[in-house]
Amino acid sequence: MTSKVMKGVVSSGSINTSKAGAFAFENGGNAVDAAIAAQLAAFVCEPMLTGFGGAGLAMVRHNQQIYSVDMFTAMPGLGTGQHFSSDSLERVNLDFGNTVQSFVIGEGSIAVPTMPQGLFELHQQFGTLDLETLIQPAIGLARDGFIVSSSCAYILDLLMPIISTSSVLSKWYTKNNRALKMGEWCYIPEMVDDIQHFKQHGRDFFTEGVYQDSINSLHNCLLSKFDFNNYEINSLKVQTSKIERVDCYTPNFPCVGGGILKQILQSPNNTVMDRVHALNTAYQTSLKELPSKILSYLGNTTHISTIDEKGNAVSLTSSLGETSGCVLENTGVIMNNFLGEADVAHPMLMNKLGQRLLTMCTPTIIESDRGIYVLGSGGSNRIPGAIAQVVQQLQSKNLEAAIGSSRIHTNIDGQSRNLVEILHEPLSDQDQSLLDAHFPNSRRKSFLAPNVYFGGVHVAAIESGELIGAGDLRRNGAVVIV
Repeated sequence: MTSKVMKGVVSSGSINTSKAGAFAFENGGNAVDAAIAAQLAAFVCEPMLTGFGGAGLAMVRHNQQIYSVDMFTAMPGLGTGQHFSSDSLERVNLDFGNTVQSFVIGEGSIAVPTMPQGLFELHQQFGTLDLETLIQPAIGLARDGFIVSSSCAYILDLLMPIISTSSVLSKWYTKNNRALKMGEWCYIPEMVDDIQHFKQHGRDFFTEGVYQDSINSLHNCLLSKFDFNNYEINSLKVQTSKIERVDCYTPNFPCVGGGILKQILQSPNNTVMDRVHALNTAYQTSLKELPSKILSYLGNTTHISTIDEKGNAVSLTSSLGETSGCVLENTGVIMNNFLGEADVAHPMLMNKLGQRLLTMCTPTIIESDRGIYVLGSGGSNRIPGAIAQVVQQLQSKNLEAAIGSSRIHTNIDGQSRNLVEILHEPLSDQDQSLLDAHFPNSRRKSFLAPNVYFGGVHVAAIESGELIGAGDLRRNGAVVIV
């Protein structure tokens, strides 16, 4: 292990996550090492957003070549031959403030968890530090606890209907029958063994020891060792997509958002009308290829961006859905509920055992004359629009201003494909009047301030030869520069 510090940037949705990535840089690791250390820490300190029981996508820049690393989930059932049934699912209602939505949880909602396989592949293919070093920040957070951030508190409160179904989740994330609040401590010592198990078994995380026993003990789940043994991480070199004055790199299938993002970037961005038309057109085009429910999901995701002084970089977006409410027995592993998500496990995929499911996760790398920008976001169907709007704002603003600029999202009717709703953060009086005049038949929803609904675009970059970064305050964005 080298002792020379590698200069770099980590941007994420938690200061603890970003500090973990910085720890890798301080120990001489590259951007991939930093992303792995940060992601392991996020499993602990960004609860219910990501974990060993989830899935994700990554874009990697290594030695000036771009790779798409698909570590997303797949349809289970290869071992049993059984097909998905909704009989074993449970429904819970989550209150988003302005709307209440019904979500599906339970053992039957669990798709193949793939984050251990993905992180191990990243380490094997691109990493430089040993896993014993990279797990240290996550081990510390699990052993010693962490202080709940405002964003974390919001998520825990939102997901209380799911947390309350599990005695284990309630032990970790509640106090006096309520969700932990900002500033309170959270302790999850069970995750120490999970992290050590990952170091020892890597891609075989779920097929060894107590973890395999716990998978086998699930009664209404389609998972078996065959699903893990037949799953493969897809790591492919990516060709450039030239858009305007930038090279834009996003994942292909199973990513749905990449095509939407690139189409938005190809459209004019001079006025608020241009922005609405670009969003509307891109989502309408997507609906021609995918059923309407593909764009309706409001699940929970998180994102990590890293870059080092040599230009190596990682954009990594991951998710647990809303979680299934299931924790593997005698572990700290929270399982996903991807089969309960219409956008991830659409009915057209339910009988295709082993088939990759779909995702709006859109980790992105942008190269331009100004530099290299590594970015991504949480926010489900708002992800590609949020990223595209930040990239467009970068044409005339600095990084922090581009991230802080007001965002717009459009909702489309799945049947008619007509624009039915425009949602936006604060706009000028002139822009609001333009929207009123040009879209009189569309519902309008104006947020009084930047809101978590519009994503959390975390960016690490080399701009004009300088390492910089910015986190999105909508989702507790935190940057550490080494």
